[in-house]
Amino acid sequence: GGQNSITIGQNGTFTLTLGITTNFISRGYSVFYQSNNGQGLFQITGRTSLDPLYPFPVPDTVPFPILLNPSDPFDLGSAGNGPVMHPPGTFNLQSVTINLLNAPIGTYTIFLDSRSIMTDLTFNDVAFGGATGPMFTVNVIPEPTTIGLLAMAGAVVSVVAWRKRRA
Repeated sequence: GGQNSITIGQNGTFTLTLGITTNFISRGYSVFYQSNNGQGLFQITGRTSLDPLYPFPVPDTVPFPILLNPSDPFDLGSAGNGPVMHPPGTFNLQSVTINLLNAPIGTYTIFLDSRSIMTDLTFNDVAFGGATGPMFTVNVIPEPTTIGLLAMAGAVVSVVAWRKRRA
């Protein structure tokens, strides 16, 4: 659900929305986020349930913040609320807030690892992670202050070179 990529500064924060379309009644889901090329650079600081049929436990037992190194070590999914099952359809499951930890400039991917599943009415697990699952691209650019400092340094070098030529 939502956009599939973002461009952000090296220490920025963003939110991912996880949506799904099913053709079966579901009881719950398990989800683990992963980044193969950004190990130790992404930190999940919280999550919000977007579907009242899949609430998180109260109190939430996940000790935020958690690091993607390369995957998060905790199941960030949820089970149905008592006997209530989720009907087939398209719905948003959750959003997670992610902080970048001084990530080098470059392009990174975040996706659901192969442990991510939906559980159907008869307790069969349907995979929705891994190579065929949703993928999110993070394009890291220099912080605006870094760009400003580089521009100022370029201006100083230009002035010094101009003064030398003039002299």
